[in-house]
Amino acid sequence: MVKMLFITFGRQSLQVVLIFVISSSLICISSVKCMAEILAQDAFQLKMLNTNELLSSAGKSILLKSMYEEGQINVKEFDCGNPCRNITLLVMVISSVEHTRNRMVIRLTWGHWTLRKDVMVVFVVGRSSNDSVQLEIKKEQYLYQDVIQGYFVDAYNNLTLKTVFMLEWITVKCPNATFVLKTDDDVFINIPRLLKYLVDQNFTERAIYGKIAKYWKPSRDQRSKHYVSFPEFNGTIYPEFTTGPAYVFPAFLSQELFQASLTHTFFKLEDIFLTGFVAQNLGIKLVNWPEFFNMRLSKLVPCKLQQLISIHEVFEKRQFEAWLKVNDMYVKCN
Repeated sequence: MVKMLFITFGRQSLQVVLIFVISSSLICISSVKCMAEILAQDAFQLKMLNTNELLSSAGKSILLKSMYEEGQINVKEFDCGNPCRNITLLVMVISSVEHTRNRMVIRLTWGHWTLRKDVMVVFVVGRSSNDSVQLEIKKEQYLYQDVIQGYFVDAYNNLTLKTVFMLEWITVKCPNATFVLKTDDDVFINIPRLLKYLVDQNFTERAIYGKIAKYWKPSRDQRSKHYVSFPEFNGTIYPEFTTGPAYVFPAFLSQELFQASLTHTFFKLEDIFLTGFVAQNLGIKLVNWPEFFNMRLSKLVPCKLQQLISIHEVFEKRQFEAWLKVNDMYVKCN
């Protein structure tokens, strides 16, 4: 009989795999690759569920805890160090496991602020079924000690699992931080500008700060990566949420958000899931900060950059350009 339904993503196409249990043996049926081969790699079980397919076939919602495996893949484990260490800002960068260059560019630009003892940057990735990619990320983990890896497959539809993994790691490994900035590996962050704002904030306030989105409608276009089926969300308007490229919250909220996320219905759009559905259920308020631009800036103008905290869709060369311009001491801005 059918024991489990796994849906996993290949690099180019969706692979649907049925796993049967017959006399304690695994028999795979797959159009591309046998899931048993993946399950055998390093004895890790890759739980990868495509919500669109699963919901439409099951006809019901799924709690996140049924999809999430706690813990991390350890190469050289690290945390925030001394429990008394005063970390003002813990930056958690949600990164694709294959985006090695993006992570390196961040380390060489705005991630350089980790030279301050009160700032820490951690990259959050999922697991790859590609052996060479997995080997490279292990090397990167060992060399820089700033990458954490969850057991879930690294894919767009698993961004919610990646964000929940981030919350778990903060709760277990870095509870002494004051503020957490969640951001992506294609975002430029103006760390000095953010720190200046945080100095004046009440770190005991139950709030998430960022760019608030209101009256957003779900996409019903199946060609869109933001497509949401009616079984996933049957409403016409999403609750207010802070857009995903960057937002900040007091670190003490991490445990509460983590535990609440596990008992909430899974939703693949992580910013709406965490800062919309979960935050709303917990009574956590959203605070709009215009400095969280969270969109692409067509021209990197120094004075504009110095006014903003976050800019989206900033890749490699533009990260260096933004870094140089935001730190140009010869530019005088009004």
